[in-house]
Amino acid sequence: MLRRSLPLQLRLIQSSTTLSPVTLTITPTTITQPPKSVTLTSSSSSAESFLPPLLSPSTYLHHLLPTQYPSSVTASYASYAVPQFLSATASSTLMVLSTHSLLLCLYPSTPTLAPAAAALNWVIKDGLGMLGGIILNSKLGQIKGLDSNPKLYRLISGGLLDASFYLDLCSPKFPGLFLPIACVSNMFKNVSWLTASASRASIHNNLSLKANLADVTAKSGSQSVAASIIGTMGGVGMGMWFGGNWEVTIGVAVGLSVVHQGGNWWSLRRLGVRNFNRERLGRVCDVYFDKNVVEDPEGIKHLEAFEPWAKKWESNIRPGVNIQEMGWGEDDVEEWRKNGGEYRIVDDKIVFLESAENEDVVKAFLVARGEEVGRKIGVEEAGKFIDDVKRQGWRMGEGEVSVESEGGWRVRIEE
Repeated sequence: MLRRSLPLQLRLIQSSTTLSPVTLTITPTTITQPPKSVTLTSSSSSAESFLPPLLSPSTYLHHLLPTQYPSSVTASYASYAVPQFLSATASSTLMVLSTHSLLLCLYPSTPTLAPAAAALNWVIKDGLGMLGGIILNSKLGQIKGLDSNPKLYRLISGGLLDASFYLDLCSPKFPGLFLPIACVSNMFKNVSWLTASASRASIHNNLSLKANLADVTAKSGSQSVAASIIGTMGGVGMGMWFGGNWEVTIGVAVGLSVVHQGGNWWSLRRLGVRNFNRERLGRVCDVYFDKNVVEDPEGIKHLEAFEPWAKKWESNIRPGVNIQEMGWGEDDVEEWRKNGGEYRIVDDKIVFLESAENEDVVKAFLVARGEEVGRKIGVEEAGKFIDDVKRQGWRMGEGEVSVESEGGWRVRIEE
């Protein structure tokens, strides 16, 4: 059967090509064996399957990434998580070195106490941190910006933590002041950990897409533990190597601090927050007036100024003022009651009814900003703006819009 099929195959090739019969040679080898290139391609495509399970990256990433990653989180997740991991690793190493310095202050004749420093590090973090948290937790809950501006407070948290490390590192130079230095350092650590915990909750909420906040939070905890293990091992090794040399320790600490602060800042700069504060909503409105499009959180993150030193979005708009500041009389209030509407704008001041929802707040802010820059926004355009805002992934649920002035006054007009 093989010999009978050869002529037919030869005729088909000759009819569809211009090659001469002399160059066409068919041998049993070409029929029974595939080309070598095919064999090489097949083996290279399955080369990963020959890796031992312990060497396969998927074996470990499976435990560190949220379920159904990347579709279960926002586009900012990877660019946020990777620098945070590096930052946490450097911070853990720095913490071991700083604790080692505290021990050197107490026991200056024993320079190689890195293993004990690593153990005491956990005691200080978990024990004194919880004790200080009892007092500070109630105060932090009153800070409104933790939800609306988590990136700022996450940045402040990192700065406080490094400040506590430097106090610990300086303790060997001032052994007589060990107690006050240690107390102030622990206070900074407590404030830092609680602020980071509170702001991290808001960040995880912004990263989750499929009602998977618990999964995102749990995997973030796993990443922190992994970074802590690596950083602690590095700190133990460094402490045993040059722990008795204070000048070298300070130099290494400065480098670790740069990695810690730089990684923290870079991850926050790459994070898109999907709720509105005054800064983000103002940027969205200005982009809309300039380009007639509503930018999504991933686009606004490059414009947002959350750092304390950055130039903030500027405007004279004052949403949620007390009605007494409007200079109204009874006739003005009666006119509002008859005409209806959830808000009124007078110059740069906005007053809201008690029944106003977040969509009304965003509309009023858009209209007021339009008046400020010389653009008239009608009812229909404001409604379309709200639809585009939702379509672009911005959240306007309860607690997701924080643009009103301090106090957030609302008006109730009784019939």
